[in-house]
Amino acid sequence: MKLLTVVGEGAFGKVFLAKIASTNKYYGVKMLQKHRLIERQVDLDYAKFEINVMKDMKHPNILGIDFVRQEDYYIYLILPFSDGGDLSKCFKEKVRANEKKKFKGVDLTEEQILFWALKIIKAVGYLHSKNIVHRDLKMANILIDTHSDLKVCDFGLAYQFKTDSETQNLPCGTPTTMAPEVINKQPYRMMPDWWSVGIILYEFMNHITPF
Repeated sequence: MKLLTVVGEGAFGKVFLAKIASTNKYYGVKMLQKHRLIERQVDLDYAKFEINVMKDMKHPNILGIDFVRQEDYYIYLILPFSDGGDLSKCFKEKVRANEKKKFKGVDLTEEQILFWALKIIKAVGYLHSKNIVHRDLKMANILIDTHSDLKVCDFGLAYQFKTDSETQNLPCGTPTTMAPEVINKQPYRMMPDWWSVGIILYEFMNHITPF
């Protein structure tokens, strides 16, 4: 497998586009640096949990995982490749193209927005049915392919509740999509994800974030 180019970067490592020459097949490779996890006081169990979520969640709008490789300093997550990139970049390109009236493909119509919204809502509802809260839903964490199908990804901040009464109060996520209770360190369960979904839908309709 040959790493071709960096297609994304997070707090704990980079995501590469990679290719297997013998099969001519492309993959996404998320390379987690163990020392970054330790420096930020993040237990390696968090990385294991992210891997397990992608392995166990069987839903057409949730990014799966093909296999994992671990070395002394890195953990490699080998992922299906979504050739449309993330939704944030795609959405911005559609908006710019529409403004110039030069977009080639599906126009940014109400039907397209509803199509995307339905995909995201189904994925989030499925996660919640498994007692998992994502905690960092945003356009950049939703991948899109050439068929406009969406895949929710990046479960590095996700958490699975062990009981129906358990709550969390850890403030985490992206400031522009964080729910008030998360920012204020108040107890929460699944509702912060729906707040983030609302922010995404607002962006769809208005082309800007509300905050």
